Amino acid sequence: MPVERIEVGSSGNDGTGDPLRTAFAKVNRNFEWLASALTARIASLPIFAHVRHEHDDYVPRHVADGPPKEPPTRYGAMWIDAGRGRIYLATGTASVADWRELRLVEP
Repeated sequence: MPVERIEVGSSGNDGTGDPLRTAFAKVNRNFEWLASALTARIASLPIFAHVRHEHDDYVPRHVADGPPKEPPTRYGAMWIDAGRGRIYLATGTASVADWRELRLVEP
């Protein structure tokens, strides 16, 4: 699924953009797509082979207005810092340092 564009209209409150409920439904679907795409890519890497478990399709996701302040609960968990637009991935469960910021680059 490609990322869904949220239509904002030509100017504020002109009625040509997506209604609020529709826009946030698109936001939710975009986050679900991103989480699934990242999980699939990470799961395909040999370094993460040891973190496979019976809940392979479940990725804990946290959305907050800041970076992680507590250790991850599970390998592969995702933390989304909505305030700064950053994404972190859990590479361990021992400390806050086990959250690694993902940096997306253009190929």
